[in-house]
Amino acid sequence: MSGNKTAVINSKSFGRYFPEQIDRLNELGGVDFYRDLDPNIEGKELAELLQQYEYIIPSVTPNFPREFFENSPNLKMIARHGLGYNNVDIEAATDHGVYVTKIVGDYERDTVAELSVAFVMALIRHVVPADYALKQGEWGKKANFFGTELHALTLGIIGLGNIGSRVSEIIHNGFGTEVIAYDPNVSAQKMKEHGAIKVELDELLERSDVISLNAAITETSLYLLGADEFAKMKDGVLIANTARGALVVEDDLVAALDSGKVKAYATDVFETEPIPEDSRLKNYEYNILTPHIGAYTDISLKLMGDKVVEDVALMEAGKEPIEIINKEVLNK
Repeated sequence: MSGNKTAVINSKSFGRYFPEQIDRLNELGGVDFYRDLDPNIEGKELAELLQQYEYIIPSVTPNFPREFFENSPNLKMIARHGLGYNNVDIEAATDHGVYVTKIVGDYERDTVAELSVAFVMALIRHVVPADYALKQGEWGKKANFFGTELHALTLGIIGLGNIGSRVSEIIHNGFGTEVIAYDPNVSAQKMKEHGAIKVELDELLERSDVISLNAAITETSLYLLGADEFAKMKDGVLIANTARGALVVEDDLVAALDSGKVKAYATDVFETEPIPEDSRLKNYEYNILTPHIGAYTDISLKLMGDKVVEDVALMEAGKEPIEIINKEVLNK
């Protein structure tokens, strides 16, 4: 055991570009890195491995279930190096007096939204397969890459929260595109302020030429798009996902790609990460797959890293961290 207080788990980016963040954690009691921990490690085994640490800074994996907290007596805080926290059992953390924090939403708003827009643009103009064809000496295939123009399409956004609202602003204000959105937690007036028209899910599926997934995973959004939902979509619909892989039933998505119902799927996120070697999503020429790079910009990573370091500093000073998810722990 190293005696260090902080562990960074499965983050490939933390401290890599801004080493001063590592220096600061070393000043705050020391830091160890576990950059390639098994994402499916069991909670008790994970607790045994990390039992010395007071602070954990994890990526989207592994999961931190109740049995992890039951066997982590020294743990004081999990500071997510990102926005989502569905890999943490919040109730169990609260029961054991452990703070769970996330980054400030604005830190990822532009960077992830811009990747969503990049996906949309690349999909409608077939940029990735066209690039590949040229590099393979297949100039003559250019007639295969017959695209369309964004201003003439209807974009449907599922999830008009922090990131989805920015996608709407960029595409509606920048291209004059009609944007419709489904989000039961956002009012029609609020959507209008961001350039979107509020609709129900079925209408969005039926009308959209391109769909952008920007919703968080909840009990109601888990596997939101399955066979029934794909059947309601336009033939040849394009889908971009920078939110979470588990918004989609992958087997049903593959079937929709096989039938041509879905022309192409661009995604930065997968239900299992890293993506399995034998993933069928790799088999489609027009698909675009990236390894969860949504937050990978200089500005975003600097802000994210500084924030989790500040959380550790605040805890060491006997103060509350920032963006506490489980505020009930304050009463423990």
